[in-house]
Amino acid sequence: FNIVMLIAIVLNGIFIAFEMKYRLSETDSTAWWVIEAIFTAVFAIELLLKLYVNKLKFFLSRWHLFETSLVVMSLVSLLFDVSGGVLRIVLMFRALRLLRLVRLFKLFHFVVAMVEKKSVSDDVARHMMVISTMVSFVHAHLASQADFVRYFGTSLQGDFIEGEIENPEVARCILQSLLSVYKAISTAVSEEEQLHPALLMEVNAERASKRVAEELERFVLDAHTKQVIEKRDAEAILHPLHKHIMKCADIIDECVEGVE
Repeated sequence: FNIVMLIAIVLNGIFIAFEMKYRLSETDSTAWWVIEAIFTAVFAIELLLKLYVNKLKFFLSRWHLFETSLVVMSLVSLLFDVSGGVLRIVLMFRALRLLRLVRLFKLFHFVVAMVEKKSVSDDVARHMMVISTMVSFVHAHLASQADFVRYFGTSLQGDFIEGEIENPEVARCILQSLLSVYKAISTAVSEEEQLHPALLMEVNAERASKRVAEELERFVLDAHTKQVIEKRDAEAILHPLHKHIMKCADIIDECVEGVE
């Protein structure tokens, strides 16, 4: 099904390019209108099938809402063509149809996964996206708390002591931030419970491996800065480290995108 839709999007992109180049006037536009109507019907049927399968979850996906907006724009463009609407509006909606090509980036992952004999799950992608967002949210809040206390946490007369907060307003802000952090952790844990344990173990292992490699990279760069090792030796160590970090990042990205 995804391959069929990929072909349909590519053909529609070619059709739009030909239409913009060779459609010289509005007087003889029946053939162009019919072809565009066929493509619009194909994409509308795709949306209805997805709505039937996903039901209310359909409206939780940003991609589904984006695809719906594209079909609506195509329908409006067809209606303006029939009614002889304002030419500038018609041209605008025709140009917006090129946004369908954005879907190629999403479908490309499906095709690559199929070639590699892997499966792609929208549910897994949604859960992993929420988990990644919550983890980033927690790290950002914790780092901000430390900086916030460092700059505003003590009175004007007092010296900063790590872990000590003298300003009640700062304490209230920190407590509110911690409450948000705990809510984010709770959300991430509830999402993790919906995933297969093997997938979580793989993601955690790749993240730990990537983190260790990044720490080793900083250690090597620090050693080179302090002239403990030569530039050639540092490059020889860092090159495989960079390849390993990129490999881990690619695996994590695939998991976030729902590739199993």
